Amino acid sequence: MHLLFMLESAFSLWMLYDATQRRAATFWYFVILMPGGEFVYFLAVYMRNDRKMQKMVRKLAERPESIEQLQAAVEALPSVVNKLRLAQGLHDKGRMVEAAEAFRGVLVRDTENKEALYGLALSCGASHDDAGAVDALERLVALDVGYKEFAPGAELAAILWRKDRRDEALAMMKKVSRRSHRFEHEVQYAMFLIESGSRDDARELLTKGLNQHESGPKFAKRQDAVWAKRARALLERC
Repeated sequence: MHLLFMLESAFSLWMLYDATQRRAATFWYFVILMPGGEFVYFLAVYMRNDRKMQKMVRKLAERPESIEQLQAAVEALPSVVNKLRLAQGLHDKGRMVEAAEAFRGVLVRDTENKEALYGLALSCGASHDDAGAVDALERLVALDVGYKEFAPGAELAAILWRKDRRDEALAMMKKVSRRSHRFEHEVQYAMFLIESGSRDDARELLTKGLNQHESGPKFAKRQDAVWAKRARALLERC
């Protein structure tokens, strides 16, 4: 019992510390100090804002099914949901060409399915089909530029840049950077600006981003530490 009390107390202190670093609303401090309140805060605030924890929980909760089981489910009920699960299963197994075809099959039924478009883009990219990846990403970004925390837009910009479609890549990365307001996207946009010769614009963007990073809360600094390091390295090139 004494050990359990110590563990609960340590957990409460951790949540109080997190609330302080996150600058949580005042009422959360009262919630944390109530019996069981630390768990309410953990689920309502910490889990909702910690991407690494979310990914870990999702990974632990996943129960992978065999391709044969997924195929059987599609044969029994060829719904969009079952077809999407099969396509994702093929992707997870590294069978990218088959996965791409499966995602295309989903899109025949549901032309604006965002999961299928993103899955198709990733599968095409992994199988060196840049044209297919670009087409899927362009359709997805047109539907929802903020999907998956703006990852499709950033990936589209990277492929366009690699294919020497640099004006389009710059325009896309600029759009993502301005919409997301995330440091990582500002750094990626600055990289394109430097490569295109716009060093003054890159310097201004990186300096502003680093200033905001340094003045931000500690949890944000931890999350963006890698991007801050890259930003400082890029500034030396400006």
